[in-house]
Amino acid sequence: SSVLLTGFSVIQYRRTSQTESETLSMRSQTAAIQARIEETKGQLLLKEATVPAASNEESNFISALKSTAKDSQVVIVKWTVVTNANTEATEANKSTTNTKEKDLLLGVTPMGGQLEIEGDYRSVLRFTDRLLSAPRLYNLSFVSLIRGDEPNKTRMSMMVTRYVEQPQAPVTEGQKA
Repeated sequence: SSVLLTGFSVIQYRRTSQTESETLSMRSQTAAIQARIEETKGQLLLKEATVPAASNEESNFISALKSTAKDSQVVIVKWTVVTNANTEATEANKSTTNTKEKDLLLGVTPMGGQLEIEGDYRSVLRFTDRLLSAPRLYNLSFVSLIRGDEPNKTRMSMMVTRYVEQPQAPVTEGQKA
């Protein structure tokens, strides 16, 4: 009976040790995930959702696109300004019943364009990653990948939307603020 009791004790000790080891491992993994979440939160807070409207806003944006393309080793094949990029935001503003949401959209103009880039597959992905990691907020939609014109090349087409703050009209006497 004492041998049996000793055997049970050894088994229980091993189970406890294994459970403690697994708990420590899980705590370590959880801490790493929490650190990653906090890091991501910090990056999200650094995003610049809108920039003030200025005469050089588009040229600054194009320069940033060209720089990102060069750093990513892709070629910008085509950039076409889309004049109805604000339709989506305008429709969202009309359809929402929440006045706080409407107020957030007032004075913000989406500026969009159709972008085509070409490079090797990894470079195209690198470009997209860098664009999404940029300090400014961009919305990428209608993304498509196709085989490029040359062997081992990939072409990506996407709609890129950025957001610009329009200056608010000054409030005059007799108008509500």
